[in-house]
Amino acid sequence: MRILYLCHRIPFPPDKGDKIRSYHQVEFLGRRHEVDLFTLIDDAADREHVGPLGALVRNLHVETVNAKIQRLRSLGGLVTGEPLSVRAFADRRLQAAVTDALQRESYDLALVFSSNMTPYLGDWDGPRAYDFVDVDSAKWTAYAETAKPPMNMLYAREGRRLRALEAAAAARAELTVVCADKEREELLAFCRPRRVETVPNGTDVEFFKPAESDLEPTDVVFTGAMDYRANVDAVTWFVEQCLPRLAELRPGVRVAVVGSNPTRDVQALGNHPGVTVTGRVPDVRPWLRAAKVSVAPLRVARGIQNKVLEAMACGVPVVATTAALGGIVAPGSPLGPDAAVRVDEPSAFADAVSNLLGDAAERARRGAEGREWVVQHFDWESRLMQLESLLLDVASRRSRDAVEDDEGAGVPTEAPS
Repeated sequence: MRILYLCHRIPFPPDKGDKIRSYHQVEFLGRRHEVDLFTLIDDAADREHVGPLGALVRNLHVETVNAKIQRLRSLGGLVTGEPLSVRAFADRRLQAAVTDALQRESYDLALVFSSNMTPYLGDWDGPRAYDFVDVDSAKWTAYAETAKPPMNMLYAREGRRLRALEAAAAARAELTVVCADKEREELLAFCRPRRVETVPNGTDVEFFKPAESDLEPTDVVFTGAMDYRANVDAVTWFVEQCLPRLAELRPGVRVAVVGSNPTRDVQALGNHPGVTVTGRVPDVRPWLRAAKVSVAPLRVARGIQNKVLEAMACGVPVVATTAALGGIVAPGSPLGPDAAVRVDEPSAFADAVSNLLGDAAERARRGAEGREWVVQHFDWESRLMQLESLLLDVASRRSRDAVEDDEGAGVPTEAPS
């Protein structure tokens, strides 16, 4: 297949949620098909990754944008009625490149990652597939429920505007995919896609595997992009609500907050005794492997939490909230009680972490169970083969329809008089 792939953020390196999923899609499809990738860079540190990413695809077109200017530009949506996030990722240079490619190339399909990027295809009449991942409209609606005025009203507006955009886009696309069944149900609750399928995230189980770490051992680790609202809320809740009790139970407990772009609020958490805020690290695996327990105390969570899968793949036991496990585990799923400790109340969360810190044998057992479960159920290759099969079906159906239309147009039903 010849594929136009469009995503809102350069999918390399795969160091946070959206980039992990888009990277693996690009890498897999680039090995097996002709992929032209169009994307944006909103972090200057990512410019050095253009070369390695370009080696994965047939053609790569990247435009660099200023994140602060993007945020200011997004406010124009308050006047136009557009979703603010759509305005934030709108770039005239990238739009011109996409439009030119659609006119010049004969693509078998376009795969668009994130609903924010759907307007880039315009009126192109070729087969299109959208990856709505964890359904952005639902995410902003969830933020509105916990935010204070006036941000709650702004988030609610964004949820409504994105919902309308997603409904229209899914009704037009030959295929819409999401990363978990919960998101599929949410999408079907407000729109009628022509076809919607669940394609879960995976984990590179060979890259994330148990090994010795050259870092000094620590007790607890939290990983994730530390300018992402849900992660900021989660780690703040853990340090402020859970850590005091944990410190009473385990004096001297050490916590590592590992992830890029920590906000001021996250940096301030480093003032708490025993808490280290690392900022961006070249490789998260040594930090996972140096920890006794990984925590995922998310209160607002969408889709599949890669931080949970990566810790499990490394053989590190996980204590997580119900929200953090929601995209991974459905009622009646094969995830047993030994793969992760699920707890939501602050003191109970602290107790669960403390119990694991005090029991090396239990940590080893749960770590092994988690590793085995991820290997069995979340290997990337099988997930991507599922996606490829869906895309091949979309392309072949459109091709067959075109042939049938041509044949029908070329056979007269009545002899001319």
